[in-house]
Amino acid sequence: MNQQQTNSKPTSNRIVSLDCIRFVAILMVFGYHVATRTDPTTLDPVARWLQKYGFLGVDVFFPLSGFLITRFILQDSETRGARTFFLRRFFRIVPLYIVAVTLFAVAAMIFGDGSESISAIWKVYLFLTGWCIFFFGLDDVPYRITWSLSVEEFAYLIVGLSGYFLRRLFPMILIGGTVASLILKYILFYADIDNIYYFPLARFDSIACGALLAIGMHRVETKLLSKTLCYAFTMSLLIACCTSLILYKTLLFMTVAMISTSMIALLDSQSWLNSSKLARMCAGVGFYSYFLYLFQFFNIDAIHMLAKRYPGWFPIGFWEVLVLSVATTLAQAVVSFHIFERPIIRFGRRLESSTIATIR
Repeated sequence: MNQQQTNSKPTSNRIVSLDCIRFVAILMVFGYHVATRTDPTTLDPVARWLQKYGFLGVDVFFPLSGFLITRFILQDSETRGARTFFLRRFFRIVPLYIVAVTLFAVAAMIFGDGSESISAIWKVYLFLTGWCIFFFGLDDVPYRITWSLSVEEFAYLIVGLSGYFLRRLFPMILIGGTVASLILKYILFYADIDNIYYFPLARFDSIACGALLAIGMHRVETKLLSKTLCYAFTMSLLIACCTSLILYKTLLFMTVAMISTSMIALLDSQSWLNSSKLARMCAGVGFYSYFLYLFQFFNIDAIHMLAKRYPGWFPIGFWEVLVLSVATTLAQAVVSFHIFERPIIRFGRRLESSTIATIR
């Protein structure tokens, strides 16, 4: 869900295949949230599938994040460093996140939706959503969609610090973290603990698998072997999921992440995507996935509110709401990127350059 490009053309010099995967993931998440707010008797088979499995789109984002941040670390660690990495993460993620959380808090106070937990909004500001949901329950935390950001920020900390300061141990830390995460999930599911899905410690494996692929593909001589191992491990997980219910629960999210990782590996050499108009159009939407993810609820809920107030003017069918909410949020994302996000990112790059010059 992160963008690093700051050129005048937002989608230039980007990997089209990865943005296409983002496009699929964000549509799954949108579809899930629209479907869960639609009369189930009116849903067609596709909408019912999204109602049941669309939430897994979040698990598609995790390995993408792991792949991209690790690739950045491997490519730029010699010329820059951890300071650059964390500065870029901060200016790309935090300003827009603060705006989204503040907007939620204001809307909750005005409309009363979620106001019962608004006193805990400070937990969301500090990226503690996933941790607090696991330890204190869903009702204790507002704006729960931000749980995935707490997972990613935790992973950025581990991957960034180990990637820059423990380079020789970096692959082993990722492998160890993956194994520990899977064991923890197994124990928690076996003990029938609630809200494991949101727990950052239990979700590190999904990000680590993308990071490990980036390490394997960093060198030409290991690229083919890494892709082969990725496909083999994905098939092994699919088979293991069918053996028992406890393994299915433990491995489901990791399996989705590995399917996404396999798609990254498969599409890596597919240059035809760069010349496909459809692929570039999908990639253009995927580029704005971070904004789309954070602000989707505002537009989905606004459309439903307007539909209740003006039933003759606003449709409430699944596909109508989905298309209208995606289009509205996308238009807002384009405006936000040009007038807010890109200037903030450019400021961060200038600060980064001045910092490097000062150190030298």
